Amino acid sequence: MADFDQIQLLWNKQGSTARVPDVSWLQKENKTTKGKMLQQVLFRGVVLSATGTVIFFFLLKNGFGVKSYLSQVAVAGLSILVFMQGLVELYVAILLAKIDELQNPTEHIYSWKNHFQVRSRILMVSGPVYFISFNALMVLFFVEALHDFTIWERVAFGVGYTAWILYGWFVVRKRTIQKEVQRIRLTIENLQKISMALKA
Repeated sequence: MADFDQIQLLWNKQGSTARVPDVSWLQKENKTTKGKMLQQVLFRGVVLSATGTVIFFFLLKNGFGVKSYLSQVAVAGLSILVFMQGLVELYVAILLAKIDELQNPTEHIYSWKNHFQVRSRILMVSGPVYFISFNALMVLFFVEALHDFTIWERVAFGVGYTAWILYGWFVVRKRTIQKEVQRIRLTIENLQKISMALKA
């Protein structure tokens, strides 16, 4: 969460003495930035929720071909977990949508601060919980799915799967958070410049 700590420093940073760009352009830029973030969060929320629902539907319909009770529990758990993560993303989208661009810059910065304090807490909890739970359920599923594999095929699959999930956690997730943080920084910097222009 070091990136969010850097944002906190940015909120407390004194305004720059650099030339202030056009206020209307900055306001438009902030609206565009918020729109892009909202679109991405909504997309993740809808896709995850829909995926969880579809998995559960097919589990009830034909069981995905899994025979053991353990595998059925694993697939049901995965569908519920993915659906719940989708709801978390949709909740973040609702919070983001509530940020009012018509507020004065000081109040607007405060709204962004509150939003991302909540967002950082969600990331600290839901990220690890989702990661650990998802992979624990996948291991349960693989108990049956890899039953007919040789020991070396299981090892090769395990190594490949482990590499994939580590890449997702340490590379893809990190890049996603960094992009979000960069957009927050841009928004806050623009709001500070707007505030300076209005005071001038």
